[in-house]
Order: sequence, then structure tokens, then C-alpha cells
Amino acid sequence: MLNLYISGSSTLGYSVHGLNMLKAFIENGTDTNITLIGQINIDQYYNKFLEAISSSVFDKNCPSLHIFHSNYSNQALGSPLVNFAVFETTQLQAMEFHHLQHTVDLIFTTTEDHKALIEENGITTPVHVIHEGADPKLYNTEPCTKYIDTGKFTYITAGKNELRKNTDTVIKAYIETSQLKDTALIAHTFDPFYQGKDLPWTNLKLENYGYKGVEENKKYLKFSNGVSDIYLTKYGIPVSSMKSLYRSANVGIFFSKAEGWNLGLMECMACGIPTIASNVIGHKEYLKDAPTVQKNLIIEPTGLEIADDGKWFKGDRGSWATLNKSDLYDLIEDVYESKEDYETPNNTLSTYYHNNFNWHIPAKKVRDILSV
Repeated sequence: MLNLYISGSSTLGYSVHGLNMLKAFIENGTDTNITLIGQINIDQYYNKFLEAISSSVFDKNCPSLHIFHSNYSNQALGSPLVNFAVFETTQLQAMEFHHLQHTVDLIFTTTEDHKALIEENGITTPVHVIHEGADPKLYNTEPCTKYIDTGKFTYITAGKNELRKNTDTVIKAYIETSQLKDTALIAHTFDPFYQGKDLPWTNLKLENYGYKGVEENKKYLKFSNGVSDIYLTKYGIPVSSMKSLYRSANVGIFFSKAEGWNLGLMECMACGIPTIASNVIGHKEYLKDAPTVQKNLIIEPTGLEIADDGKWFKGDRGSWATLNKSDLYDLIEDVYESKEDYETPNNTLSTYYHNNFNWHIPAKKVRDILSV
């Protein structure tokens, strides 16, 4: 049996990761027990998988996989005890280091780059790379109704509003390249932790760029300058609707400085939506062998800078990548100039992703390593 510790709120990335691993374990017949961490708010898409293990009994003598912050791994029991270490910068915090070195028996992490950084930080606990994935039953190119039908050539960016993800840079780049073009941007960037901002989706005042609020409904707020449009999605879109959200767009934009993983990028590609993507830690291992349609949209970093956003990162966790904004501007414009190449989802990209990064692949690797 496998004991699985995961976040109880499926609005958070850790929970989405954990729930998809749970789903894959259940589907491949792994006897699994689950311990939910924190506030419980599970999307109904996963209910049947939670119900499937409702009778399981925790056994501290069985392997335990803790898919949550490393500095909480001392709250888990299991033999062996495994933490799925996720981080975005080059330096681990003291408590992360302590628990990864002294509390857990094994470490899983998302890419070879992350494994190398763990070892460079001086940790000697064995490390295995377990890739992230996307659910091919949900994220694919099969016909669906668009969540937002913009009626225009459309870009999408996803992930909570923060400096690390360059949210404001992406929105401003769209405005400055596309404000006089018949286009739209969907910003799925609501920050559930925001405090005191006018808009939790962005720190930019869209009115200052000529975009006025023209529509609000249960799905989005729409801003427009009369030519191009920006849609800010409402918080809490059901998991079952995420495919139709991504498929509302022709091209994704993910210009992060660093990632532990990036579910939005993965899910877009699994839907056949090519993405303008920075070739940074947490991205590049999922991009390097992608089909040409995706490789043509990769932006190389220009160097490193101290990771400091004054909120989540305060200069004491190492570095993340620097990126050239002009590369982003150029690709946004290039994509529009060849927009006929992005009119429909790309089946080759979707198939590549399903074959290499669906959740059953990491679930099998976990089973093999832990002999469950």
C-alpha cells in the first residue's frame, strides 16, 4: 500500500499535482491511502477517486509520498518517507534543507535541473526525477465548446499574478504589440492571496492603457479599447472546464523566470495549444524534445538575478532567470503574422505530450521505485 499526503484545496498547484497522482494510482490498481493537508476544497472532478479509497487504512510501515512543502515533511510518517520537493530558485531555505537531509528517506523532484540543485545544495538523500503530467482524458484536441468565445485570434496566459511568472510583463507586452489588432488576451491570473490591489489579476491599471471595463459575468471581466480585448477570468473555474478554457485560445504565453512545474504550460500543450515559453528551470525539460511548432516559440534566458519580489521571495533563496522582453514582443507579433498556423489545435503537439508526460508515466515510476 502507498500512503499519499496531499493538499486538500484543489485550487492550489500542490493539490492538483497530488490529486492527479492519486487518480493515476487508482486507475492502475495501486492500493492507496490518502491524508489531506490543510483546508478541504476538492473539485468534484476528483470525487470518485476520493470515494474509491474511503475505506483505506493508514499504515506507518508502508511507503508514504508527501506532495507538499518540504519544510512540513516532518509531519508525515511512512517507511520509506518520501517528499516531493518542489522549488523555483537555486538555494533551498534552511528548514527545507534540514528536512530533506535529515527527515525523509527519499526525495522526488520534477526535473533533472531540480535534482542537480538539490545535490549542489549539499543534500545527500537519494533523489529521483518524477516528471509532471497532464490528464489525456481531459486535456486533448477532441472537439469542445470554448469557455470564452472571443471571436478573435486569442492568446492565453495562466498562473497566479506574481513577479516570478512575469504576469504584468506578459499583459503589457500584449497591449503594446496588439492593441491595434483584432485580437484578445485571456488572463487566467487571479491571485487568491492578493491584498489591496485594484485587480487581483494584474498590478497594471488597464484604464491607463486605454482599456475600459465593458462586460462582467460569472466567467470573466472584459476590458476593451474598441479593437483588442482583455478577459480576466473569474476565480474557481471547475477542473472539467479547464480544457475549454485553454481551447478558447490559439496560443499560450508562459514567460516565467523559474518554475517548480507549470501546469498551465503542460495542459496547454496537451490540448494542442502551442505556447510562447521561457526556457527556464521547470519548463525546459518539458520543451526540449517538443515538435517544431512548439520549439519555434521558446525564449532563451539571458542570465540570472537575485530572486526578490518582496513577497514570496526576498533575496535569500538564490537566483532565477533574467529574460529579454523584446524576445517576447517579437514572438507575440510573429505568431500573429502567421496566425493561420495556429487556427486549430495541433495534434502532433498534443500526441507528443500525451506519449511523454501523462500522469500514468510518473505514477508507474513511483510504483517501481517504492515497490507498491
